[in-house]
Amino acid sequence: MTVAKKIYLSPAAHAVDNATACPGNCSENTHCNAYMDVLEKRLKELGFAVMRGDASLTGEKAMKTRVTEANRWGADLYYVAHTNAGGGRYSMTMCWPNPDSRMKAGAIHRYRQCLPTHKVVDNSTLYEIRQTAMTCLYDELFFHDNAADCAWFHREGMQKLAEETAQAFCTLLGVTYRLPGTAPVKTAPRAGDKVTLQKGRLYLTARGSAYVTRTGSFYLYDGIKVGNRYRVTNRPDRVGKTPVALYVSGWVTL
Repeated sequence: MTVAKKIYLSPAAHAVDNATACPGNCSENTHCNAYMDVLEKRLKELGFAVMRGDASLTGEKAMKTRVTEANRWGADLYYVAHTNAGGGRYSMTMCWPNPDSRMKAGAIHRYRQCLPTHKVVDNSTLYEIRQTAMTCLYDELFFHDNAADCAWFHREGMQKLAEETAQAFCTLLGVTYRLPGTAPVKTAPRAGDKVTLQKGRLYLTARGSAYVTRTGSFYLYDGIKVGNRYRVTNRPDRVGKTPVALYVSGWVTL
């Protein structure tokens, strides 16, 4: 059984929120959380485990709480989303100045096609970049003091940026990307796949009706289907070992 990759999401949480040129006087905290709503949904559809910072916390308390949560959880990636100000017209991903972090930020750079300019920038001063045990990718998605870009973000850009970010994360963490609305491809059972029984039936033979009730973890012995069942063993180090009679615990229906 594949363990889901873990991503921690940290939307902007300014103690004094930033005004923007966006429709309806939408603030930076507000539209970054809206963007994360879209991204979180897509990541879960793609099979990621997602933890997200509490939007009710702001400022230093928010950052410290989020970093602590992510480190305790053992996230594979920590992702921050803010929007920028100062008159520019580009997108930027900041990261710790080492080759591994730059490589990961480079994946966002490769997929960020919905805006004309994207930069990867080293940063060793921002708290979330400095204090996370895992790589932190810190996005400044666009400049929220440009009315045209704000209108684009709220019209379609939020969805486009989220989709491109999801693609980048799939590439980084070895997860199969699929288009929105498409079902995951079910892979064929393989030797060693974990099967968890909760008061489930462990059959004595491939085709007979006799079974015992078991709770616990078993592992596909060889991934070969006989009738409607698969052989299992009770320890991963026994997968495929012979003699069969010594190592096979029984049969399960998947």
